Amino acid sequence: METLAQVLIIGFTVGSFYALVALGYTMVYGIVRLINFAHGDLVMVASFIGWVMLQQAWIRDMPALPGIIVAAGVSIVGTALLSLTLLRFLYARLIGRSTLGFLLVTLSVAFALEEIVKLVFGAREQSYPNYALATETITVAGVTFAGMDLVVIGLAGVLMAGMIWFAQRTMTGAAMRALAIDHDAARLMGINVNVLIAAAFVIGAALAAVTGVLSGVYYGRISFDMGFALGLKAFTAAVVGGIGNIGGAVLGGLVIGVLEAVVQGYLAGAWSDAFIFGALILVLYIRPQGILGERVAVRA
Repeated sequence: METLAQVLIIGFTVGSFYALVALGYTMVYGIVRLINFAHGDLVMVASFIGWVMLQQAWIRDMPALPGIIVAAGVSIVGTALLSLTLLRFLYARLIGRSTLGFLLVTLSVAFALEEIVKLVFGAREQSYPNYALATETITVAGVTFAGMDLVVIGLAGVLMAGMIWFAQRTMTGAAMRALAIDHDAARLMGINVNVLIAAAFVIGAALAAVTGVLSGVYYGRISFDMGFALGLKAFTAAVVGGIGNIGGAVLGGLVIGVLEAVVQGYLAGAWSDAFIFGALILVLYIRPQGILGERVAVRA
């Protein structure tokens, strides 16, 4: 039972990362009904922005938590600006006009971001600073787990709850729900469609930035190709839970994370991807719309 508990904690931690990235996919898909395949690489870019900030002497002199918060804040701003730039100059002309074109462009952007980061920072992994919290362990009822597990799960839970509150309790969330149903009708009701599309991309970028910096602190290392695998599994999680559904993104992320941890803990790590994508095939065969069904991006 102790082993199972530890495996489940790891699964919920990894699943929290997947869920945060899946929420980014969900926000954009619900608004424009298109998949931004560059979203995983936004996480990678954000992790490097955070890493660059944490190398600065004035941040290194700060206590760990304020330093991480400052680095995350700069990463959020930088990633949001990058996302808006991509939307303005590449994506906007394709939204509502060419689904295939949008997918191909986002894939091209993903590969381009990887190559740019590799050229700038090199192909080697970069190491985040070592923080005491990342190595501290906590033992409860005979179960030992890292303190960072609680930080990741707790922060992810707060962000997910905040997203659900935003969707259900704010005017912007209501406008996004209307936009997800029908762009033309929303425009006739006086909703600024372009502003809300930009807001969806900014929110997705902010989630990517938090995930990038948090994963760097948690794992202690980052690389130019980390976004591909993370983005692919997060996309799988979004589809399993029900793409376009906030609750589905969270559920799918946790399911994929726990499944991966159980397979790695009781079988072998080499089998985890086979089980993950096998589960995706099974869910799509039984329930093509995902576990919670497809609804608009901003519904819980």
